[in-house]
Amino acid sequence: MSLSIRRRGLIDEYKGYNFRRESMAQDSAGNLIYPHNARFEQGPFGSDKAILVEEGTTNLISNPSFENDFSSWVNWGTPPTREIVTSPVWHDSKALHLITNANNQGVYRDLSLTAGITYTVSCWVYVITGQPVIMMEINNGGVISYPPTVANPSWAGDGQWHRLTYTFTAGSTSNRLCIGKSAAGAIGEYYFDAVQLEQKPYATTFTPSVRANESLMVPIEGLLSPQQGTIELWYNDNGINKNKIVFKCGDLKFNPVSVTKGWHLISVIWDGVDTNYYIDKELVSTTNSPTELGSLYLGSDGDIDFINSLISHLRLSSI
Repeated sequence: MSLSIRRRGLIDEYKGYNFRRESMAQDSAGNLIYPHNARFEQGPFGSDKAILVEEGTTNLISNPSFENDFSSWVNWGTPPTREIVTSPVWHDSKALHLITNANNQGVYRDLSLTAGITYTVSCWVYVITGQPVIMMEINNGGVISYPPTVANPSWAGDGQWHRLTYTFTAGSTSNRLCIGKSAAGAIGEYYFDAVQLEQKPYATTFTPSVRANESLMVPIEGLLSPQQGTIELWYNDNGINKNKIVFKCGDLKFNPVSVTKGWHLISVIWDGVDTNYYIDKELVSTTNSPTELGSLYLGSDGDIDFINSLISHLRLSSI
């Protein structure tokens, strides 16, 4: 099921309303999506769909999903099994398979980062037994630590891929990323895929190299006017969109900084005098009615500001 835009009603069929992304991207299942093709994910209700609109990023890890086998990766300890396999995989055709029986087993790589800059490392794991970890060396004034992110014990044996993430500030230019089993976690059997390191204080969806900004633009000529109208949509906030614009349409723009994580109904209604902004049907602010309306940009301001969110059930009304 794809998305469409109607004058009044739900988004239930997407008809290519100027979706833009100049690069390949991955959906939540690891499938490749070609440039200028939207990524459809689970919507707010039942089996309906939503479009993912996301800012761009650069993955600072080479060979992040082991397609070139162990190239750029260094052996860490001597686990009973350390191999590149073709099943199960999350992205592309290969993944790292580990069976551990002691601490400090897996693979690592040394990275040159910028001291004082915040990064986020992430990877996808498939756990048969035990609890794998990812950890980054942190050097603060010569004191070195390896804070780990440990897999949830409930992931063991559930047959699903899950994402581990860790956000940190580099204390020096020399850093080491380790994945496998450290003093934390638990020995067992697990698979790793789609490792990502990005210069952001949060994780965005995986890319093996660079993902461009995404923007969804809806022409509104003949649909909306400054005299009166309504824009309404469902928006999924993931907690990393503070101070980012959910949509912009000429003088109208909505930046719902007060929302919690999860799905929210965003509404803007104007009558020629006032513009009222609602979150989940609760009035949050009032401004003057717009003097001009341009194209409707969803998930961005059409220029430099991009959110990381799912958008669904757009409704445009001339009343």
